[in-house]
Amino acid sequence: MKKNLLFFFVSVLSFSCSFENKTINQKLNSDNVNVTKLLETNILNVSDKNGAKLEVKFDFSKSFKTKASINGIPAKTINDIKSVKLYLTKSNGTNPLSALNLVFTSAVLSYTSGSTSQSYTFNNVPSGTYYVASELFEDTLATKNIIEPVNYDSLVVGDTANGFTNSKRGLSLSTNSCTITPVSLLVSFSDTSSNFKIAPALLNAIGANLDTTIAPTNGSNVSGNVSVQ
Repeated sequence: MKKNLLFFFVSVLSFSCSFENKTINQKLNSDNVNVTKLLETNILNVSDKNGAKLEVKFDFSKSFKTKASINGIPAKTINDIKSVKLYLTKSNGTNPLSALNLVFTSAVLSYTSGSTSQSYTFNNVPSGTYYVASELFEDTLATKNIIEPVNYDSLVVGDTANGFTNSKRGLSLSTNSCTITPVSLLVSFSDTSSNFKIAPALLNAIGANLDTTIAPTNGSNVSGNVSVQ
């Protein structure tokens, strides 16, 4: 079954020391998320020090087709997205959200369902090399992830997929990395592009279940002569 792919790009803006009115004052390695209320801001303050500014732009300008599923569960589309959670991580391997790799976790952010273009900004990002990861949800409490789950580490508490079914989690990571150099805060990408690239695959349709009753009948004894050679 062909998956529906959502493409979004993370464009890099110039160095900025300014703070905007809607800045979220969150510290590095924090995950103090209040899922009972969505944050209506799109500015994520990564640190209290001056740093680079990275914009996460969801671009859903491409057309999407949903495969029908009668009496089943239809494939997910951009119309199902209600909230999003973003991460800055040092790894795109099997354990990107471990304490060793995770740099910043956003709160649960609101998303305008069906929107073809929506942006979020990481503000004051310190020097380092980063990947971007995202989770997309069809509810405002961020409990119903609609990204097709893939295998991640889950052996101990703190691993990316610890507590998730079959060690799989609906998380999508960028295929390229971004390096911000110290002092100058110059930004460069591993593939010489100007943005992060990430393509989350939304959940496929689940077809209807058809119950079939099997009623076997006993065979009959065969009468007649048995020939032995």
